[in-house]
Amino acid sequence: MYLYQLKRKYEAENTQDASFDYANFKKKLCWSFWGFFLIYSCFWGVFYYISKEEGNLAWVDLFASTYFIALIPAYLIVGTGLIKEINKRCETEEVRRRENSPAVSPIVKILVLQCIAMFLRAIFVSFYDVQKVQVIESISKGSDYWPVILGIQCTTQLFAVFVFFYCYKCAYECERIVAWETKDKNPPSTAYDADNRYNHIE
Repeated sequence: MYLYQLKRKYEAENTQDASFDYANFKKKLCWSFWGFFLIYSCFWGVFYYISKEEGNLAWVDLFASTYFIALIPAYLIVGTGLIKEINKRCETEEVRRRENSPAVSPIVKILVLQCIAMFLRAIFVSFYDVQKVQVIESISKGSDYWPVILGIQCTTQLFAVFVFFYCYKCAYECERIVAWETKDKNPPSTAYDADNRYNHIE
């Protein structure tokens, strides 16, 4: 959602849309988030109720996995749109020569990490539901591989948490570089060493 916020911000700046109110847009986006969270919670509650009634968590697990899979194309669509707006915002002769602004690199990191995290979570959330259907004894509870599988599942969740916070750092870095590229007062937080143009400035 934050990527979409940045996309709209740079899109308005690129088109010089005087009617765009960034502060008001952020408020609307905040309310949209809670609205989406409420809808997601209702759907999750319905599938949890079905799972509870049938004594099988496969319903709620498969719903969560489907949600994680759906996030992958959503990230790619919003992310590629944001990259285009960043390149327009930072358009210079050097950017045209290099094809992408330095500010694109943090966004690419976000897309790669988020897609990997969503894919892994989609697999391991429903991992044992698939095991029950296929009756794979080697990865069933009580098998010798159970501690290993459980460890991988826990590591996947911890990785997703790490990605969540690291991506905010990347988004902040992107904003800083764009601000510097557009001659704002804020310098980038990391060096870009393509030709020593971008240096650490505290």
